[in-house]
This record gives sequence, structure tokens and C-alpha cells, in this order.
Amino acid sequence: FKHILNYDYITFFEEEIKERELFSYPPFVRLIKITFKANSRETSIKVANLFKEALSSSLGNRVLGPEAPGIERVRDMYLQNLMIKLDRTGMNIAAIKEHIRTANLKVNQIYPRVQIHIDVDPA
Repeated sequence: FKHILNYDYITFFEEEIKERELFSYPPFVRLIKITFKANSRETSIKVANLFKEALSSSLGNRVLGPEAPGIERVRDMYLQNLMIKLDRTGMNIAAIKEHIRTANLKVNQIYPRVQIHIDVDPA
């Protein structure tokens, strides 16, 4: 924050971009955020873990979470998030979409009332 307070945006950018590359965050990777909304905290956690299991077999440690967002409950729905980090090059996007679609179908069969939202490159 000292760079921002001193209006030194160039140094701030240079340090930030180094950290983003080091820890694999945008713009060096693509992110997919998957949010699960359920009527109970336990169900949201179960569904997020089930979805992660389904994806981890093909995506391995690229799947992060699940974790509750800063505001865990909205309109009586409990939230859990998964994050997927994907390299910008060399990834078979069609295959990844299919893995996500298959996991979504599997989870929807078991928990049809849980809402699943997928956000590619969230802000």
C-alpha cells in the first residue's frame, strides 16, 4: 500500500505482477470459480467436496477448495466455492469443459436442489 499512498503505481504494478506470476494468478493463468448454493451448510460442503472429487481425478491439484466465501449465507442459502487454475497455454479446454459438465451432471443427480454457478475468469 505504501506505493499507492505515494502514487508510485509503476512500482506497485511491477511488484504485483511478479507475485501473480510466482503464485499462478491472472493474467498468467485462467480461473474458473464454481459456487454451490444449498439450504444447509452441511449440504453445500458435501456437494462442493463431491464436485471436487469428480474433478480432481482429471485436474489434480488445479482444483482449490472448497471454502466458504467471506459472506457464507445469502438469502438463506449457504455458499461454498471451488477454484480451478488453468494454464493459459497447452490446456485442452474442450476436455476441461467436459469434465466440469460431467461433474455437474453427477452432482445434480444426487442433489438436484443445489444451485451451481460457474464463473470463468471472475472479477
